[in-house]
Order: sequence, then C-alpha cells, then structure tokens
Amino acid sequence: MVACPAMTERKDEQASFWPLLRLFLHHLREDEVSRNAAALAYYCMLSLFPALILLVALLDALPLQAPLQRLSRDISAALPQPAAELINGYLIEFSQRKPSGLVSLWALALLWSSSRGLAGARVSLNRIFGGRERRPAWLLRCVAAGMTFLTLLLVGGSYMLLLGGPQLGAVLARGAGLGHEARSIWNLVRWPLVVLFLTAFVMLAYRYLPAKRTQYRHLLAGAVPCVLGWIALGMALRLWLSQWMRLDQVYGSLASVILLLVLLWAFSLLFLFGGEVAAHSVRVHERAQP
Repeated sequence: MVACPAMTERKDEQASFWPLLRLFLHHLREDEVSRNAAALAYYCMLSLFPALILLVALLDALPLQAPLQRLSRDISAALPQPAAELINGYLIEFSQRKPSGLVSLWALALLWSSSRGLAGARVSLNRIFGGRERRPAWLLRCVAAGMTFLTLLLVGGSYMLLLGGPQLGAVLARGAGLGHEARSIWNLVRWPLVVLFLTAFVMLAYRYLPAKRTQYRHLLAGAVPCVLGWIALGMALRLWLSQWMRLDQVYGSLASVILLLVLLWAFSLLFLFGGEVAAHSVRVHERAQP
C-alpha cells in the first residue's frame, strides 16, 4: 500500500509542530523574557511622566479645543480607573502650575530615560535574536538617539491621532477645502493609521536595536501579535477591573501605582514576546532551507 503524498506531508507537519513549539518555549525561558520585561517597565515608568509633560506642552500649541480635558477623558477611557486617576491627577497639577523654563529639563529627562530603556531593550533583543554586539559606542548612541526620535514620532503620533483625531480632521478638511465627507473618511482612516504607526515602531525596533539584522517579513510576524496584544490587554484589563475586581479595596492608595507598574510590565513583556516570535520565524525558515 502506497502512502498518499498529502497524508505524508500532513504527518510531517504534525511531527514538526511540537518540536518547534517546545523550542519556542525553551527560548522564552532561556532568554529570561519576564525578568527583562521588568527592567524595561522600570525605564518606561521613568519616562512616562516627562512624556506626559511634553504632551501637555504640545497640546497647548495645537489648534484643539480643551485639549487637556480631552486628554484626561481619553486616558480614563483607555486605562483602568486607578492608573487613570494617578496620571490625570499629575496632569491637572502640572497644567495648573506650569513652571516656566522647566519643559526643556523634562525633555532632557525624557531623552535620558528613553535612551536607557532602549539600551535595555537592545540587550534583551540581542539575546533573543542571537546577535553579538560589536558596534562601536558612537554608533550605539546614534541608534539610541534615532530610536528615541522614532518613539516620540510614531508612538506620540499614534496617541495624537487618537486624542485629536476628529478636530485635526476638521482642521485638515477646512485647510484643503473639503466637506463633511472628508471628515468621515478621516475618522475611519485614523484607526488603521494608529495600528500602522505602532506596527512600524515595533518592526523598526526589532530591526535596528539588535546587532543581528532580520528580514522584514519575520519582523512583521512578531510585530503584529505584539500590537494586537497591546490592544487586547488594555481592553481585557479594563473590563476585568470594572466588572470583577476593585484593586483600591485591596491595596488602598497604592493601587494606582501597582496597577501602572503591572501594565508597563505587561506591555514590555508583549514587546519582547513579539521579538521571540520574530526570532522563531527566522529559525523555522532556516530549518526549512535545504
């Protein structure tokens, strides 16, 4: 009896699936993804509040109506209540005081904390992708500066689209002499643009932070679950806290800080998990080569 080629191919795929899955889980443990995500969350926490201060300064310069109120409302809609209350209270306090001459200092603090966080991400991604760091120090500083700029541009641009999307669409429509239909199209297009910006940021981070270069198709395989995981995590955590659990009844006044740290750790974990998916895609491709 001669085996059908399709059945043989299917058995080979089933036989290779479990070893590849075990290899993927092995690399997750060996690369210490969870511990490295905690280090990234620390630097994200340091850079969060300088970034919010610069965001408030930027919103004041944009042609938006009541930008701080919109920012506070969007933060409350996007984050669980304890974390949203912590960030909104900080924003309101800063907007009321508005210390003159300190925005540049906060910009330096943001650049420093972002560069340190990117350096930690570079070390973690080098371990994930199996790259050996041989680039000179000046080149690493240039890479860190470039990725910091891209972080502010793509991630900040994504949030600006979410925050001022309708009003920015109205401004652009009036400037181009377009009607109400253009505003409706803009409101539909800005959501895919947000996902596109975030995916581009993750792919560029996977591409240029580690020493080993990877093809973009493998980077896309890791960036997509990372960004989708970020979106799903925010929605699921907010639903869980609103329906089944109140952390302030357990941790009291520390609930907002604890929840914010857990959120940043989870986002960092998904970022490194996406890197593992991209690296695993490379390994699968190399195994398939004759």
